[in-house]
Amino acid sequence: FNLQTRTTRIAYIFFRNSNVQVTTPLIEKEDMNGLKVSVYIDSVKYIASVVTAHDNPSARLNWLGHTGYATLKSTNKEFQFGSNSSETSLPSILVSTCLLCGGEVFAGTLNKSRDFVVAKNPRLKKFDNLCSMQAPLLLFSQWLTDFYGKTKPAFTEAHVMEMWKMKPNAQPVLFGSDGALTFKLRSFNSVPNLKVVHVTRDPRAWIQAVIQQGKLDHSLKTISQHIKYVNCSSTQLSASQRTLLHMCLKGSNDHIHKIKILAHYWAADISSALAGKSQLKEFFLLKLEDLILEPEKIAEKIFNFLGMPLQAYSKHFLLQITKTKLFRIESGEVLDSLTLNKWEEDLDQNSIHVIEQSVGTLLQEAGYNSYFK
Repeated sequence: FNLQTRTTRIAYIFFRNSNVQVTTPLIEKEDMNGLKVSVYIDSVKYIASVVTAHDNPSARLNWLGHTGYATLKSTNKEFQFGSNSSETSLPSILVSTCLLCGGEVFAGTLNKSRDFVVAKNPRLKKFDNLCSMQAPLLLFSQWLTDFYGKTKPAFTEAHVMEMWKMKPNAQPVLFGSDGALTFKLRSFNSVPNLKVVHVTRDPRAWIQAVIQQGKLDHSLKTISQHIKYVNCSSTQLSASQRTLLHMCLKGSNDHIHKIKILAHYWAADISSALAGKSQLKEFFLLKLEDLILEPEKIAEKIFNFLGMPLQAYSKHFLLQITKTKLFRIESGEVLDSLTLNKWEEDLDQNSIHVIEQSVGTLLQEAGYNSYFK
């Protein structure tokens, strides 16, 4: 190799049989983003493409044709390293979740990757105007434009700005952690290359956690603020679902009625998410329990859905959450495999019955089994 620049690249070729014929490697192409090296092994040509701008997903996509880190091609085979995606463009990513359902576990996993910067509930006052179908879409488009244009209006949170400076080539992720974004999903169906991940949780475990962590009254207050969203005809909820929510808020103030309100709110949230799944081209319904029980397997599956590689930073963060009990989600819980079904012990059977009766068949549609056979 006759390398003239200050950057030195060393290529290693490993082969099992010492009798194979290997030619001298030839650099076919190189620039600041990577290089391509060809070599003949037993008269078969192999081309190895390696990206050196590894922190730039756009550069990786342009150089390799995918968002991984290397490609090996022969006459009739191609092996991608770091990504199995066939995407031709980078995604716009939106993460929604129900209130206090643990969506920050997945959002945090994304944020640990060098490929993403997560903005939680950007402070755009008109963003909450669901009744205007175009408002959320236009503001999301403006938010993306501001991000790529490296302007400040979309980022009022200092920590997001700092993260963005550390990862200038990262893809933006809009994370709606307060539960309101789910009711807006229908408004985003024309966003180019949009991929939506909705994080949900077993409603019985969610309600038990809200009660145990002393978040019941806080949750009810937030839910009452969200009722204005579901009252719009532009939401995915049926008229009967909207009526039920309004009736719940006007009912009595005893404990079991509060549980019923939470259950109907969860039903409204998952109903909107499932409707979004049928209307959006790229939608992933993520059960928090799956992510906690099988962190690596589920993370690989989601990152493959996003068309991006699962980096070691993200994997380490996720394993820390699920194995060390050092991470508290916004409800105040420390999640692990032993606490996921704690609701079976802590909720009385009447409460469980009220929850299951309130959510109806949506429990099974979201992938959960009924407690009562």
